[in-house]
Amino acid sequence: MNKKIISTYTTFKNPGGAEKVLFKLDNFFKKQGYEVFAASFDNYEDIKNKVDILNDEFINFKKLLTNDYLKNSIVLSHHRKVTTFLKLLNLFNNNFKLIHIAHSVFYNLKYFTLFPSNNIAVSEAVKKNMIDYFNVDEKKIICIYNGIEDINKNANTTLNFNKNEIKIIYPARICKVKMQLELVDYLKDKLDKRIKIYFAGDGEDSEELKEKIQNSENFFYLGKVNNLIELYKNYDFMLLFSEKEGLPLSLVEACMFGIPSITRNVGGCGEVITDRYNGFVVKKLDELLQTLNNLPNLSEDEYINLCKNARKVYEEKFTEEKMFSEYLNYIKNIEENWNRK
Repeated sequence: MNKKIISTYTTFKNPGGAEKVLFKLDNFFKKQGYEVFAASFDNYEDIKNKVDILNDEFINFKKLLTNDYLKNSIVLSHHRKVTTFLKLLNLFNNNFKLIHIAHSVFYNLKYFTLFPSNNIAVSEAVKKNMIDYFNVDEKKIICIYNGIEDINKNANTTLNFNKNEIKIIYPARICKVKMQLELVDYLKDKLDKRIKIYFAGDGEDSEELKEKIQNSENFFYLGKVNNLIELYKNYDFMLLFSEKEGLPLSLVEACMFGIPSITRNVGGCGEVITDRYNGFVVKKLDELLQTLNNLPNLSEDEYINLCKNARKVYEEKFTEEKMFSEYLNYIKNIEENWNRK
């Protein structure tokens, strides 16, 4: 049987966290000797400058369905709409194995979403959502945390906590789900002048955000920043206050850099950040305001402990090597069971 893995998503035009994980896994499985392909509804010309995919490793869905690409393959679907379609196809064509990878929590399309027998949730919160809302059998789901490459091994760990200017980075797509506009509206004119929040990213709400924070002494807009080291090295805290999440890579990235995070208690955020251990976990905007304005009261020792614990959490739970190992073991187990039949 051919060792072939096909990773699927709807589109790669605006790659986010799920797509980053998809490409990381593709590169890993290629090194393990698998033939790998990435499939979406895109045309290659529209995405070739946005993602690192070779032309002969990309498959448009039309081509995927009209050729023998699916035969004897393991398909990793990173989007539930694609999974539902492939699940229906799998009922009539059982010569491929389908694995769904759930990246977020959802509360819609309950009766229009189908899941296969093999599912990976990126957090325990996502797993619970699949069980409680979508009625997926718990035995058909495992949790594998997203991991990221350690690019901070030789970084300077000397900390200098300047209480007179506390710099906070908010790295996320500028959109309704990430709540930047709502956050600015609530915090404006209430924040301690020493608190500086820098928004990194772009998206449909970028222009409105720039307009809202114009001439502000607390809020600043950086636009899209591609270099992670440049993104994190000059900041004291990372902030993420989303409407919903699966397992945010930005929180994991901050931990990797030893930066404490301030986050909302949604999805898998609480599986990365423990309140007052490696950051702060809040529920509502008024709690966020209080937490932010209390930051100048932290002692240097308290801040250093938050930083050390952030790095410790990354090393224990969210390394790229740990993620790769768990995915490989899972795939190998499916292959062994498949070969026995």
